[in-house]
Amino acid sequence: MRHAQLAAAVLALLGACVTAQAPDDDAGDDVRSRSDVRPIDDGGARADTDTDTDTAGFDGSATDTADDGSGDDADAAAVADGSGDDVATDADGGDDVAILDPPCSADGSCAGGRLCVDGLCLAVVCAPDTTRCGPAGRERCRDDGTGWAAYPCDDDARCAGADCRCDDGECVRPATCAAGERGCAADVVEECVDDGTGFAAAVDCADSGRVCTGGECACAEGDRDCEGECVDPLNDPKHCGGCGQACDEREICDGGECACPEPYAVCDGACVDTGSDADACGDCFTRCNADQACVDGLCVCPPGERDCGDVCANTATDGDNCGGCGRVCPDDQRCRASECECLSAGLTICGGTCVNTLRNRDHCGDCGHACGGAQSCVDGECSCAPLGLSECGTDCRDLENDPENCGGCDLPCVGTCAGGICTPPACTCPTLENWCAPSLTCPYPEGCCVPFFASCVVGVVSPCGE
Repeated sequence: MRHAQLAAAVLALLGACVTAQAPDDDAGDDVRSRSDVRPIDDGGARADTDTDTDTAGFDGSATDTADDGSGDDADAAAVADGSGDDVATDADGGDDVAILDPPCSADGSCAGGRLCVDGLCLAVVCAPDTTRCGPAGRERCRDDGTGWAAYPCDDDARCAGADCRCDDGECVRPATCAAGERGCAADVVEECVDDGTGFAAAVDCADSGRVCTGGECACAEGDRDCEGECVDPLNDPKHCGGCGQACDEREICDGGECACPEPYAVCDGACVDTGSDADACGDCFTRCNADQACVDGLCVCPPGERDCGDVCANTATDGDNCGGCGRVCPDDQRCRASECECLSAGLTICGGTCVNTLRNRDHCGDCGHACGGAQSCVDGECSCAPLGLSECGTDCRDLENDPENCGGCDLPCVGTCAGGICTPPACTCPTLENWCAPSLTCPYPEGCCVPFFASCVVGVVSPCGE
């Protein structure tokens, strides 16, 4: 609409220019000195000197004459008004004249709707910003409407990188593809635009992990589409060798087959880390105890505990392994600081048994100190007092009646010991001899006889009755 209005304005201005040309300033020859004419070279060698026959002169009206070489010029319909399309050619070969763009007035104004540009009154010939196809390509009307300027299609963004042609004042890219046609630019699917002048990006296949092939998003060569996902069946553990063929948790997919990676080993068809698996520690056949861990292929007990065969034991407190594997504390004892100790206070372990060393005859006062004979342990001391007996070495003896300690320790009595007195048996020594009880020097149980002047200790003795 804007262009149509501008065009109408231009045509009105052009019409005004046809009827408002400057008049001829002389009544005779058409000469070059006139300010409102310009010579047009048609190949002649002389200037036109014929006179006009009209009285109005060459004033741009429809009755102005043009030089026809016959002397008096005949009327001509075409008048040079500066538009460029109404210059007539003479038959006489002389220099024609046509109206030029007149100079601006002193105040810079122009008549007939012209514009003063660089001192000349220029006619408005086009609507500003309109375009047309000229001999050399697209042209655009100058901002002041006084002419056309080159406006190459190379300046149009939609022609960048492509050849364009001018069609009805617009730059048009030649059709290069058919509507709906698809192609690939790297991994991007491109689709032909509606006017067929090129392709536009439609889908980026990389967003879905795919590549562009033949104008479509597809899995890369060697990959397979499994549940809408492109996978490599040679390396994908979820689709190893085919869609849905998943490997075990610890397995990898190697060349389309599930396999155990290093350092795993196959035990009962499963991948097992024999360096840390307590059920297959070091190899598929070694199982650690419940309280053991597998470390670097060896079953080990927790820190502070010792491997005691089937169990990890803290030998400082374990009653079954106190101070060492297999050392068991009795039921009345406990393990403390790697030693068994009695649960009851005041008892001492002697020979693995808790005893009271104040009363125990076998451990009286200390382990291993045994009381002899009939001795009793009283307050950690061996004593015969509770029995009313006397101590003879480690034995308790009745010195009043004991024939072996009659009246004293180690005093044997051959006969009867009563009240600590030994009564000899019925044995009579000869006259002038005395009887001696059995002793070191009298080895006879019935006693000995010695001369009255001898002693039982040093004298010569003889058996009683001889």
